Amino acid sequence: MSDAKRPDHPSRRAFVLGGLAGLAAAGCKIEPILDLEPASASALAFPTLPPKIPDQLEDAEATLRALTEELLGSEGSRLIQGDLRDRAVDDDYVVHHFELLLAKFGLDPAGTRGGWRQPVELSTVEPTDAPALVELRGEATPTRVQPRDEGEAKAQVEGEGGEASPTPEAQAPTPTPPSEDEGPESEPDETEAPTKADADLPRDALDLASGGAFHQPGLPSVEVGLLPSPLLNAGDALPPAALSGRVAWLRAPKKFDLLDDDAPERVATLAAAAREAGAVACVLLTQDEGPGIERFRARWARKLRRAEDVPAEALALVGLLDAGSSEAVAARLEAGTLAVLDLDLATRERTFTTHNLMARTAGRERPDEAVVLTCAWDTPDPHNRERDTLRLLTTLATMAQLADWQRRSIRSHRSLLVLLTADGGRGAGQLEHARWAASSGIRPTIVIGLDRPSHGEPSPYALVSGHIDEQDANLTRDVLAREDREILLSNELSIPALGAYLRYQHPVMTVGEPPDEALVDLPDAPEQPPPTPDAEAGEDAPGEDEGEGATESEEPSAAEPDHEGLHADVRMLRNLMLALGADDSP
Repeated sequence: MSDAKRPDHPSRRAFVLGGLAGLAAAGCKIEPILDLEPASASALAFPTLPPKIPDQLEDAEATLRALTEELLGSEGSRLIQGDLRDRAVDDDYVVHHFELLLAKFGLDPAGTRGGWRQPVELSTVEPTDAPALVELRGEATPTRVQPRDEGEAKAQVEGEGGEASPTPEAQAPTPTPPSEDEGPESEPDETEAPTKADADLPRDALDLASGGAFHQPGLPSVEVGLLPSPLLNAGDALPPAALSGRVAWLRAPKKFDLLDDDAPERVATLAAAAREAGAVACVLLTQDEGPGIERFRARWARKLRRAEDVPAEALALVGLLDAGSSEAVAARLEAGTLAVLDLDLATRERTFTTHNLMARTAGRERPDEAVVLTCAWDTPDPHNRERDTLRLLTTLATMAQLADWQRRSIRSHRSLLVLLTADGGRGAGQLEHARWAASSGIRPTIVIGLDRPSHGEPSPYALVSGHIDEQDANLTRDVLAREDREILLSNELSIPALGAYLRYQHPVMTVGEPPDEALVDLPDAPEQPPPTPDAEAGEDAPGEDEGEGATESEEPSAAEPDHEGLHADVRMLRNLMLALGADDSP
């Protein structure tokens, strides 16, 4: 390999200075974040490159694109449909895999005490082997559950690794040999009363566990004899006189679809309204035929929180009923039959330690400052698994390109840092990092997250949300203009988990493809593809249950990522990181 530049190919110096530095010449109309006035020009000062560029990087884009394709070939299949498809937040095998991958990129560790990891303490409420019981019964009917005392609940989480220790009642009794006077073992008496576990439900009791999804926002508890409210309409004004100290039974609004992306937030909002009205529990009656209930069962199977956060004044129960159970409950309540609710979700609490991962290319002048690219490494919601995996692949590919670029050139003015967080659906890892960075870690000059990955040809628009200053807004505008993408700005952070950084005064922004509703009446907005025949077909159409909320065997759409959209997002994030990591002094 020769060190001399070949005259028939553009040099990487020309690519950087003519490509990235030329961003200042590109124009794009925007409304800057936080009512900032756009500057007439942005002074972009990129580092002076070394006099000799390696031959293989003279065609920089082709080389970096090939690097991404290599990463997709080795990691894509494992993350999309292989052993790393479901990434539980407490799975240390997954953490170790990404730790090795970041080291393979040639990045330096940037976690606590000079390592790759940052510990994140979490508590989870997870099911035990016992069956859950949610039952609506008459007051005169004996309950089938008994409250557990606090000592028993604590005993469940004792033992190594948070594993449950058996209580004395749960341990098998020591067998005793039969006496000599006893004859051979006799057949059980068919007239004998069945045991509690095998007893049929009383006639005036409704088993709701099989037709619903339930979780307890607070700590696990057993409740007996909760009084019901009248049947009310969710979204209407909820009268405290009818709800105080009772279970709120609410009809879900019309066109309420449990498979919508915003369904979890809507359920939480309705439950919060019931709690504000004085209810102790909230159950929504829906018209879902099953898929939405299954989605929420999977979502609520494990409930995570930061170990130091103690729930206060939480509802004893939040539940969703399918169409059949909703009809039965509505008939019972409208008939005025006095009934009470018993519940035992058969769950336990366990505390464990998971980890964020941090790696960087150290800045040559300000290594203690960093442009941070962040993404969650786990998959807390199966419904969003495909999107979360595409975000992760894009983030990894971006850092692989930056590591290769910086290794073959001189380093950026500031550090470029990647943060893979243990999100858990709670933004736990983001909050842990934001707090640490504010006191003792590498200081973020800006935190960037990819919101909606591109699908197919990238949109001519990019949605940027968050809270950044005028200089970064103008620089972002110029970088996106170079990508032939016009900026759409929003002050409302589109990834709520990143709001933790605002608590500690760290600038933060998201960037990604705009949602369809943001493109209404905009010129050159891409047309939406027409529905496929399968989507318009009836019950017998193959694959009608497939989609974001499908089970593992029902997601063929996740088998092939759209590489063109991914490459466009990687290029955009890479150039943003390089621009924001450059020397901004005049």
